[in-house]
Amino acid sequence: MLRHVLLSALCFVAFSTEGRTLKIASDDWCPYICDNQEKPGYVVEIIKRVMAKHHINVQFEVMPLGRAFVEVENNRLDMVLALTEVHIKEHALIASDVVIGDYANDFFVLSDNPFRFKNIDQLKNERLGVIESYEYGAYLDAFIRLHPEQIHIAHGRAPLQQNINMLLKGRLSVVLDTKNTVQFFLHQQGISNVLYAGTQGRTAPLYIGFNPQLTDLPVLQQYLSKGLDELRTTSQLKQMLQGYGISYWQLAEPVTLQAP
Repeated sequence: MLRHVLLSALCFVAFSTEGRTLKIASDDWCPYICDNQEKPGYVVEIIKRVMAKHHINVQFEVMPLGRAFVEVENNRLDMVLALTEVHIKEHALIASDVVIGDYANDFFVLSDNPFRFKNIDQLKNERLGVIESYEYGAYLDAFIRLHPEQIHIAHGRAPLQQNINMLLKGRLSVVLDTKNTVQFFLHQQGISNVLYAGTQGRTAPLYIGFNPQLTDLPVLQQYLSKGLDELRTTSQLKQMLQGYGISYWQLAEPVTLQAP
């Protein structure tokens, strides 16, 4: 009897996932998520490769992060990619069981700018570029709210490109993002006069945000967890990451940003 029940459950899982289309989205944040059909970002590649083994189609779209949260809230998206723990909690999503990358609050300036980040008070004298709907931790988020006159909030499909362009034109003095994304963009564009200028806090993990209304959420979590482990142990993940010029993340647990 027990065997019959287990077999029935397995058949239901296969029936409920095979041939289904998984709708995923996030903003252009290379190398995590890229607006490029041939190289859509390593997070997108991981999901597509893992889900293909279970005959699940993946429909991926680049959109502003704020819009992605609205879409998942209205049950038109299944997953939002490369999210912080704060994003997950604020938008009532379910975090993936695995970490799919890391990030930090990194600052970038033009090469002739002597600014090097040591504390948040320094930013009172700067014109700072950030990105709409991003979370930078309690201290930087508070600074951004309290000093709107000094902040440019980029939005749209390519917000990092917008901020870097404004930095190059002298309309911003500092851009806040994470090294992986900025250095990837600078390399792709051949920009050599933008430099790293320091980090606030510590490196923290990124997750996949699942729509909590998914009926097959436990199955998808299992597919992603086991699939990522397989990619890692067979060196497929290493090769994938090398294609984007980055190495494997080491974080396993959430990290709280330090005070300034």
